[in-house]
Amino acid sequence: MSTQKMTENQEEIGVSSFGTRLQRYRKALNLSGEELADKIQTNFKSSTLSRSIIANIENGRRKVTKLDEIVQLAKGLSISPLALICDLEQPLLPSDNPVFRGMTNYSVSRLFLVKDLEFPTAKPLDNLIGIYSVFNRYLTYRLSLLRAMREFDDFVSGKIEEESYSHDEERSLFGALAYNNTCETYLAEVKDLYDQLEKVNVIIPGEERERFHRVELRIKNIRKTAKDKKLITPELQEQYNQWERDFGSRYEESLDDEDTF
Repeated sequence: MSTQKMTENQEEIGVSSFGTRLQRYRKALNLSGEELADKIQTNFKSSTLSRSIIANIENGRRKVTKLDEIVQLAKGLSISPLALICDLEQPLLPSDNPVFRGMTNYSVSRLFLVKDLEFPTAKPLDNLIGIYSVFNRYLTYRLSLLRAMREFDDFVSGKIEEESYSHDEERSLFGALAYNNTCETYLAEVKDLYDQLEKVNVIIPGEERERFHRVELRIKNIRKTAKDKKLITPELQEQYNQWERDFGSRYEESLDDEDTF
């Protein structure tokens, strides 16, 4: 079957092309071809993807075969390159790319997501997928830690008004101590995830370690200020410990009630 005939048959059943997918996501972002070209130029100074070239790609007059162009277009649209390589919105339809002839878009996506494939390293694939799972959790907790640190700092410095946290029983009762404990929880989580990554030989750059160390020191200094202001005291810590025990008991009782129901 000729390439032209195959393309016509694909169009009849709704198979999209690289160009139509590019146009789909560009329009979804309300970007003109020129605006997309400008975004690409901002991120990739040496890019040759102009407004006219983008128009030719969308109209099918120009093919995209270079990985760097696929990456540049995807970055400009803030999407995964995979969304341009195959139609992720139509997993059951065949791929339009002759390289993946006979494969559905779903099968193509599985190739790039490396699930269920042999991986040519000493590291089992399950470990590889596990690494990214742990790393995603690490990024989530790191962001939560930074947010908690800022809130702790704002509370101790008086930037947070009482009514802004009155809906939170723990913070309403214990103020700075509650903010401190949140920071401590996230610090422990991040440290644990560091350890998990290192156990599978993931390299933690020195810059990343230094950033984490600065956060630790910052939280320590905020805690010291809170203690100097008598916002955190041994008596308050004891009250908090008792509150936490009572809270745990209430939670267990609620679970028992659910089982009974």
